[in-house]
Formats: sequence, C-alpha cells, structure tokens
Amino acid sequence: MHYYYSIQGKMKGQPTEAFGIYGNMNSGYGHVSVSVYGNQRQGINFITLGKLQLKEWFGMDDSADTDKFKQALLEEILHPSNQSNDAPDEKHKKGFEKLGFIESGEVAVPILSADDNKKLSEIANLITDELIQMLERHRDRLEKSYRASLYSQEITFEEYSIWWYHFFYTGVTEDLIGKGYITRPAAGVFTYLNSR
Repeated sequence: MHYYYSIQGKMKGQPTEAFGIYGNMNSGYGHVSVSVYGNQRQGINFITLGKLQLKEWFGMDDSADTDKFKQALLEEILHPSNQSNDAPDEKHKKGFEKLGFIESGEVAVPILSADDNKKLSEIANLITDELIQMLERHRDRLEKSYRASLYSQEITFEEYSIWWYHFFYTGVTEDLIGKGYITRPAAGVFTYLNSR
C-alpha cells in the first residue's frame, strides 16, 4: 500500500477520489478485517467511522475504545443470534443499514472465510501465467508510451506502469458497472469482511 508517494489533485466537492481511481482499503479489528473497494473511500464507511458517528449511529458510550467497539459490532454481524436477548438492538440495526451491512433485515455484507480466501487465491492462480504473457506482449507499447510521456524524466517505468494499471482497472470497473455486471452500492463503496 505504501510503495510510492504521490500528490493527486481533484476538483473541490468531487465525491470520487482523484482521477476517479478505484482502490482497496483494509483495517483489522481483532480476528476480522474490513475491506473497502471503490473510489469514494474517504466518505463514510466502517473504517472511517469516528467516535461521533459511532455514538450517533450505534449508541457507543463516550468512554468506549473505538476499535474495540468496532470489533464488537463486527462480532454481531459475524455471529447473529436468533435469541431475542442476544440479537442486535434496533440502534445497531439502523447503523448497519446505513453502512449497507444489513438490508431488509438480513446481513448483506459479504463475509469471506479462510476457505473462501483460499478458493479465490486458487482462481487467481489459474490465470497468472496467461495474464503475465498478455501483459508482456504489450510491454513495448507501454514502454514507448512511458518514454513519450511528460513523466519519463520524473518517475521510473515501474512507477508509470503501476499508475497505468490503476487507470486500467478503474476503466474496467467502470465498464463493468456501465454494462450492469456490477452494481455500484448505495454507499459508493463495496465492503466485505474477512474472518480469520
């Protein structure tokens, strides 16, 4: 996540991140990590919730530790109970609804287990060689574009290609949304949980 430094500008009031670029943001709370994918990650989402929102949306006590409170909230989502004395209170449900974690009274946020992550890695490994070969076929074109760019005297080819990749997958994401393969969540970001 911190392999280069960049300064990006955007228009004041623009809801998306600079250049509309999509990206991932992760934060761990105990044995659960929350991941957010999108181009509005600086807006309100579980990771960016501060004490004020936690108090207002979930009724957090002033003396509570923010991260521990968030961890307890995630436990409610991971281990819902049908017993009325263990079920989340209405205030928590309303907060989860604002975040898109609960829709129509049901948990709506994807929860990935260790087995799910293993399966995703196996799927990704199926196309690794093919993807590398495809990218290598276009290396000359990308290097030529780099040498012709204004940035060739300021950054390395590796940095240029990382940014090319950011613009590429952002374009692919927007194309998939435009064609209806992906539905942009109402919150503007896609959130998923990893349970370790």
